[in-house]
Amino acid sequence: MRDAIVAVFFGLLAVGLIVGGWWFVSTRVVSDPQAEAEAAIDAYLDAWERGDAASMLDVVGEPPPEGFVAAHDQLREGLSAEDVRVGRGEVTLQGSQADTDLDVAVRIGDAGTVTWSSTLTAQRIEREWRVLWEPSTVHPDLRAGWTFDVIEEEPARAGILAHDGTPLTAPGELVTVGIEPQRIDDREAFLADISELLPEAAADLEELLARDDLNPDWYYPVVTLRPDRWETVGPDVTAIRGTVVRTEAARVGSDDGFALHTLGRVGPAGEDRAEELGVEPDDVVGLYGLEAALEDRLTGTPAAEVVIRDADGEVRTTLDRFQADPPEPVTTTLDHGVQTALERALVGQTGSIGVVVVDAPSGAIRAVASRPLAGFNRALAGRYPPGSTFKVVTAAAVLAAGTSPGDEVACPGEVVIGGLRLRNAHDLALGTTTLTQAFARSCNTTFADLATDLPADAVGETAARFGFGVAYELPLDSVGGSYPEPQDLAERAAAAIGQGRVEASALHLASVAGAVASGSWRPPYLLAGEGPDDGTDIPAGVRSDLAGLMEAVVREGTGTAAQVEGPEPVAGKTGSAEFGSGDPPPTHAWFIGFRGDLAFAVLVEEGGEGGSVAAPIAARLLRELADA
Repeated sequence: MRDAIVAVFFGLLAVGLIVGGWWFVSTRVVSDPQAEAEAAIDAYLDAWERGDAASMLDVVGEPPPEGFVAAHDQLREGLSAEDVRVGRGEVTLQGSQADTDLDVAVRIGDAGTVTWSSTLTAQRIEREWRVLWEPSTVHPDLRAGWTFDVIEEEPARAGILAHDGTPLTAPGELVTVGIEPQRIDDREAFLADISELLPEAAADLEELLARDDLNPDWYYPVVTLRPDRWETVGPDVTAIRGTVVRTEAARVGSDDGFALHTLGRVGPAGEDRAEELGVEPDDVVGLYGLEAALEDRLTGTPAAEVVIRDADGEVRTTLDRFQADPPEPVTTTLDHGVQTALERALVGQTGSIGVVVVDAPSGAIRAVASRPLAGFNRALAGRYPPGSTFKVVTAAAVLAAGTSPGDEVACPGEVVIGGLRLRNAHDLALGTTTLTQAFARSCNTTFADLATDLPADAVGETAARFGFGVAYELPLDSVGGSYPEPQDLAERAAAAIGQGRVEASALHLASVAGAVASGSWRPPYLLAGEGPDDGTDIPAGVRSDLAGLMEAVVREGTGTAAQVEGPEPVAGKTGSAEFGSGDPPPTHAWFIGFRGDLAFAVLVEEGGEGGSVAAPIAARLLRELADA
């Protein structure tokens, strides 16, 4: 019995030893300092990425190190951080201490992502792993009280270039004349005085003074002037109580009016433009023209320098520098020499004028000018009846149908077609004549009669070959030509001579002349590299005959005032386009033409007859081009 009891005792003891050993071994296996350190560090880094300071403090412990929360908050605020990513390397364990390298990446808005490396140390304290935080854990150069910052630097505005790289604008100064409402005693008298000195500012100033929400002590810009213009009016303007003058560094054209409507100008944004762009009213921006249309491209995005500042605000470390979109110069199709010739041709001209010059083979716009300078860009965006310049299109349809330049046609003084009575200017009546003479003398009755004898869609299809109905895609407001389908015989007759509902811009009619010069209509374009791949061909025989008809206009017809000596003939077509009411109704004066590879259109609003008003301007342009 005693032996049995002893056996049981030793058996239980053995089982106890085995179970106890298993428990001891199991406890040693579950406790893994490496895994625990990594888990604690990963939890800390995850919380850092989320901006969860409370969860970070769970790993750092209480009380938090001085400046801990402030440093992490300032990192995000100072860098306008949209995203923070923190990766780690291998965790190295030495006793109760764990070390790892960190890779920090902070995305700063649209500017870019700044990266750096730092180190992190954790320590096992009372069986818990705690991050031993210091400012250098965030960045190795960070110290207590130091801060992150982004310094934005506005880039220099890029220039606008001619097609060959010649600058069309250059650094200079502009003078902006504005007002301070509380200093103006008599608004009507003030408006009268300023309008006399600066007529170009009258409309904007009148609109501004009519507002009832003006802040008495604010500065409101009104008009921006070049220094040479300011020299002539400056003393008188500043003598008027209420004016405020500011001078700004800017980009200016070659002279006061050089391609003004096309290139545009820069100046203080003002309230409306500032709101549109999201800038301050005093910031210098593009106000109109290409300077405004391509604002983002010319200015790019601000450069951003990421730095660490010390407690006194001094920059101690530059982490990176970004510029997502540097300013980019804009290369246009304009030609400095051709534009200069055009500007000289318009010296002394009054009235409302629009002129466009294009390179006929490509469609590239070489020069644009509109007058008055204070008006809108009528050369590109003005829509007018083309009058007899449209006879180029009608003649092309007639020639394509088989009529030759020397064929006999009738040119009576008057015809009635579909109930519409049409007459020739100055009671012209040539009787039986040739198509060349009828075109050269601009016989309305001939072309109305010939057009209505063609199939109903013949002139419309020919107009389409010359780009009527094509929507332009220039960076500036522009219109092309429109030829609405005539509804009856009378409207077909009116459309044949560029009246009725037919409309076109000077830009488009320059392209029509260019199609005759080159044999292919191409949509005009203004920015280099944006030209069309191909055009709409004009049948070779038709093109050659049209060129001959247009040469006859200048040689012996209504356009003799455009004749200029030179190795190449001048070809053209006059137009006197009726609009509005009256007996007789007022007319716009047109002349379109080409010489060599340059084609052009001249419009004088309400100018009267194209042969006596627009053709001489074309002649001045051609002479200036010859002398260039």
